[in-house]
Formats: sequence, structure tokens, C-alpha cells
Amino acid sequence: MMDSEEHLCLTIEERILLHLLDFYQYATAITVPIEITQQGISEAILIQRKHVPRSLKAMLNKGLLEETIRHVTGKRQRLRAYFLTDKGREQALLLRDHVKSLLICICTEEGSTTQTVEEVMHLLKGIFSWGKVLSYVSMYGVVDRKKIDESTMQRDALPLTDNALVYKKALAQAWKDGTMTNDERDILKSLRESLHISEKDHITFEEDILRDLGETADDKALAVYKVALKQALADHKITPDERAILEKIKRRFHLKNV
Repeated sequence: MMDSEEHLCLTIEERILLHLLDFYQYATAITVPIEITQQGISEAILIQRKHVPRSLKAMLNKGLLEETIRHVTGKRQRLRAYFLTDKGREQALLLRDHVKSLLICICTEEGSTTQTVEEVMHLLKGIFSWGKVLSYVSMYGVVDRKKIDESTMQRDALPLTDNALVYKKALAQAWKDGTMTNDERDILKSLRESLHISEKDHITFEEDILRDLGETADDKALAVYKVALKQALADHKITPDERAILEKIKRRFHLKNV
């Protein structure tokens, strides 16, 4: 545990503890977010990836972590994922309780304000883990808000939200046999509305799924194209986005003269 005189000068192990605390609920999940892999941990706590394995090994030896192989969102191969053990979670909770009331200075272009760590985390809830936010804080308790804002703007590279994952899985299941019925399309439309999935995201997900179907047998390839074409023509017109999807299907399945 860190010395109270060190304030927010956290060790790598302490930053990993606080970071993984936000992902404790994924311990039994089949598919996990990239944030709990070596790559994700490196990016989350702002250290070079080459320094991560040594710290993880030390934490495994101390019984603070457990290592498993899991499916990772956005990755084709399964990767090593890391979770806090009960002992690790207990230490992480104690550490979080210790630092949450400490004051840090937030520097902006307009000046600076002083807030507790807990207040800052409340503002950034759902954006960054405790470990990442505290990695921006210097040993003097100062953080440049501009750096956080710039990192926030790069969140497009982060894994999908829970709602988006649910919808994409349902969409993939509907396309599993290479075709989609009108009933399935209607159900997906209702699901999309209830989960607040935009039409743009739907098109992007469908493109990804159709790309993955590139290995579909030849006798199913044409069926995939015909279903997509029928759906595009349902309103008696083909939008530019729909046309782009049809062209991608043709290229992916090497369809000619259709």
C-alpha cells in the first residue's frame, strides 16, 4: 500500500489495481473488453507495454491477480486477460478509499480549480478508470485537463458499449445462416430502437458481419446478396449506403453479373 506522504505518486502495481477494479464484473464473462489485456492495461495506465508483464507477474505471485484466456471484443484471437482476486479487490478498494478524498489541482486554459479525486471521477464516470485518471496526475497533485480531453476525443477506438454489443450479437445471429427473413429484420428494427442504436451504426455492424461471412460457401454467397438487395429495395429505392453495402458483398464473395 502506498505511503500517505506520497500522495498521488502511485506505483505501477497500484495503478493496475485501481484500473482493474472497474472491470471486476467481467470475471465470469465469456467475452471481455480489451482494457483488461496487457495492451489495454498499458494504454489505460499510460505506461509502455514492455513494462506491464513484469508488474503483472509480480501481482500474480502475490495473489492479487488471476490470469485467464478469454475472447476479447474486437480481436479474432483469444488473449490473456487479468482479473483481481478477492485479495486484490480488497487492496484496490482500500487504496481507492485512501485516495478519493485527496485534493488535486485541475489546470485548464481558463485557470485552475481544486477538486477531490472522487469529484473528478464522478465527472469522468464511464469514460476512464480510476487507474487511468490518476495516471495523469503528477506527484505534486496536478493534472492538465487538456490531456484528458484529448484522450476522451480518441475514445472511438474503445470497445463497443453494452447496448451495441447486444445488438451486434443479435444481428450476427440473424445473418448466421447467410440469410435474413423479414421477421428477423422487423425484430432487429425494434431492438435497434429500444437500445438506441443509430442507423449508421447498424450499417457499420452489418458491413463487419458480412465481411466475416466472406468464407461462406459459394451456394450461400448469392443468397446473401439477394437478401440484402431485397431489403434495400423494400422502400423502392436504394440509398448510397445500401448501394455501398451491396457492392461490398459483391467484392467480398466475388460475385459477378448480379
